[in-house]
Amino acid sequence: MTKLLSTHETLILSTAAVERVFSQVQLIVTEHRNRLEVHTTNRLLIIKLNTSSHTDVDMQKVVTAFLKKNRRIM
Repeated sequence: MTKLLSTHETLILSTAAVERVFSQVQLIVTEHRNRLEVHTTNRLLIIKLNTSSHTDVDMQKVVTAFLKKNRRIM
């Protein structure tokens, strides 16, 4: 019985993190941004989960990296 309760508590704790990730994915992949590639979604999710504010990201580096790519979709 103790082992069963221990397993039950572990399952409850382990699903909370997964639910938070799914919640964040729902904020990233919206009705208007439903064609994001998995790779792009993963990168946005990593940024969202590992930064506390937009000031944590050096936008000059982001813009420079974007401009180096020759892919433009308008």
